[in-house]
Amino acid sequence: MPSVSSNRSEFAQVPLSALTLGSVLSAPIFEPGSERTKLLGKDVQIDSGVLQKLASRGVAYVSVSKRDLAAMTAGQPQGNRKEVDDHEYRPVELQTEHSQEVESLIAETPSGELPTTSLDPRWNNPPTTKYDPAAVNEKLRERESHISYVESVFGELITHGGTEDGDLSVVCRRSIVSVLEDKDLFMRLGLNPFDSEYPSRHSLHVSSVAISIGVMLGLEDQSLHDLGTGCLVHDIGMLKLDSTFYRAKRKLRPKELEYLAQHPILTLDALANSGVELSRIARIVAYQVHERCDGSGYPRAMRDEHIHSLSKIAMVADMYVGLVSNRPHRRALMPYHAITKILNAIPEGKFDAKAVRGLLHAMSLFPIGSFVETHDGRVARVVRSTGETYMRPVIEFWNPKHQIYEPNLVNLAQEPEIQIKRAIPAPSISPSIGRRTRVA
Repeated sequence: MPSVSSNRSEFAQVPLSALTLGSVLSAPIFEPGSERTKLLGKDVQIDSGVLQKLASRGVAYVSVSKRDLAAMTAGQPQGNRKEVDDHEYRPVELQTEHSQEVESLIAETPSGELPTTSLDPRWNNPPTTKYDPAAVNEKLRERESHISYVESVFGELITHGGTEDGDLSVVCRRSIVSVLEDKDLFMRLGLNPFDSEYPSRHSLHVSSVAISIGVMLGLEDQSLHDLGTGCLVHDIGMLKLDSTFYRAKRKLRPKELEYLAQHPILTLDALANSGVELSRIARIVAYQVHERCDGSGYPRAMRDEHIHSLSKIAMVADMYVGLVSNRPHRRALMPYHAITKILNAIPEGKFDAKAVRGLLHAMSLFPIGSFVETHDGRVARVVRSTGETYMRPVIEFWNPKHQIYEPNLVNLAQEPEIQIKRAIPAPSISPSIGRRTRVA
């Protein structure tokens, strides 16, 4: 990872209270605005003593690496918007040898149907225990390791045209294992992406959500691998475009959108003879992630009957992750409003209802990590989903008197007297440190 002196953009200024207890730094922490005043070194573990020592020195803000910040904010919603504008795309004219090859595969390959109902009964009865901090930290380290690996593979593909270590299926296999170990923890870490290391971080989050949907729908292992690897590589082509456009802090013009909409085609070009092992179905998924069932997507404005069933899962996962992610031109949506936007697109014919149902079963109507207000005015955080009873997740209540979360989780599917009144933005509390904080 670059040092602060080599790339300031890799660091962010945050309040001291944003440092999460138990986190181990992958890079030093500096005084804001100073490249020479190091406050904490690499590999230091954040504990209450470290925070108190910094506070006693009058430190209110610190400059922390974005990668560490991403780990510290894992599972926390990134924005509080309720609406975002849609982009309108036109079919892309660009054709290459590799896009024609995949389009021939699409014509030859049955699109298939997603299961109507195959939810494993165990997903309806989640554990009512809190996440083990050691398990959370282990999964965080594994996720950051995967992001670094994916980023390095992408870099080699773009810089050298190939890689000798392109076995992305390893990442997908570990993701499948993690879902089966603790679906909710896996989803918690995959639902609220931090805006750094694009497109590797975004791609891993999309892959994670897609695999979780696939597990909810009862897909077999090979389909999960095809789905996960297709999602992992789907945005490589963005790295072959001028980043000025996708980093623009304004709504893009039609011609600029048309330029960016070439990237699925460029992804196929980047993957050709690259050393990255992909099945033909995974390549179809990577190519079709941005299509829509009503023909409003890109690059080819394909309609439902020409879109592979796994691509229909991938497009839902990509849409959700995109909506809850900060973009240069707008803040992220609140998770609940991202879900409702996707639900509202079903009658318009944009998404497969079975894929969206899988998303609801995986994360609930009030997605894991988001905040709600109950009928009696209490604030709670969603901790686990309850499968088919997706309107009544498992929550933990915030105790404003003691500034901590209550020790016991509440499964709303088993507590009918407690009603969710509404989704709310993340309050100005630090769940990990357990006290109220000032929002920067």
